[in-house]
Amino acid sequence: MPIEQIHPVVVHFPIVLLLVGFLLDGIFLLLRRTAWADVTFLLVAAGVGAAFAAGLTGQAAAHAIEPLAPPLKAALERHHEFAGVINFLGTGMLALRMMVRFRRQTVPLVAYLAIGLLTLSLLALTARRGGILVFDLGAGVALTAPVGPAI
Repeated sequence: MPIEQIHPVVVHFPIVLLLVGFLLDGIFLLLRRTAWADVTFLLVAAGVGAAFAAGLTGQAAAHAIEPLAPPLKAALERHHEFAGVINFLGTGMLALRMMVRFRRQTVPLVAYLAIGLLTLSLLALTARRGGILVFDLGAGVALTAPVGPAI
């Protein structure tokens, strides 16, 4: 399977891993339950890694559908910008989470929770923009003519 066709599959991993990892992490950190700290840390780390993979496959998918009409190009650029911000914030989120995990400091915890909420919000907006690209603007969708009469 060409790499540009993998993007629709890969994008679901950062959504699920970051959402579940962050929510469980927030619950366990706020309740001071450290039993699941390693698992939730790994979920967040895997989510950040998956976000980078989604960005790479998204770049390949974008190049595969060039040249683009102006409205599609503008929407794709905005989607790409949001993905870059998610990768940046996700990296910061992971660094802060490491500080909380290994140094047990409170200030990084507050920053981690704030950046995590921002990251998840941007993740939702980016996913929505991806849906608009595909379902409203037809990005990467090959239209085919009907083969024969409908039965």
